[in-house]
Amino acid sequence: LKRTAASGDRAKEGISINSGLLALGNVISALGDPNKAKHTTHIPYRDSKLTRLLQDSLGGNAQTLMIACVSPAEFNLNETVNTLKYANRARNIKNSAAINQEETGWNDIIHLQNLVVKLRSEISNLKVALSNANSNNGTLSPGRTTPVEGINTEAMEDELMQLRASYAELSRKYAKTSAELAMHQDNNPDELHNLKGPVIEEYEKSISSLESNLAMTIAALTHAENALKEIEERNAMLEKNQEQTK
Repeated sequence: LKRTAASGDRAKEGISINSGLLALGNVISALGDPNKAKHTTHIPYRDSKLTRLLQDSLGGNAQTLMIACVSPAEFNLNETVNTLKYANRARNIKNSAAINQEETGWNDIIHLQNLVVKLRSEISNLKVALSNANSNNGTLSPGRTTPVEGINTEAMEDELMQLRASYAELSRKYAKTSAELAMHQDNNPDELHNLKGPVIEEYEKSISSLESNLAMTIAALTHAENALKEIEERNAMLEKNQEQTK
């Protein structure tokens, strides 16, 4: 206040800001002191509105960046030194960043069984879509969709990508469900012994079915690509012969 010569409301505002910064400095000192970190220490978050607002950022599970503004002028030497000390204390704070997100339902066996039923339904829909793609009668559409023995290569490529994505997602869910069941086996071994087997078996059947569908789709797509390549080569030879006979 001496340097700014503030008065009235400006002086009250400056006092309030300084009080908040003082409380923030105390919080940073408590969090950044390595000696206090080894023991349970009271952190004075409630001393000001500023520290209450910054509680999760300073001592929670967030990644926080603090910028220290200093001046190279000799006139501001004391403020620069104090700011650097302040920043050094803040640098000693160690937070572990984490996402505040928790999936629910993985402890519920009924939920897992319903999930298996849903995945089986999705696999059935994929089989129907694959069958429709295989039975395509060669309708032309923009892009590389030359009719080759009743197979639309672009549609087959799209179906193959969808099957691969579904297979990857199902494999991920299978691995996660297996891990969850194994983790909770000790809590209720009798119930899990009776229910874990069918759940895992359903996942394994679903994954096996998807692997079979993937193999069939890749084989059909390879056959279509080879046939298309052969037709293109024949067309090129015919065009070349026609040019030579002219």
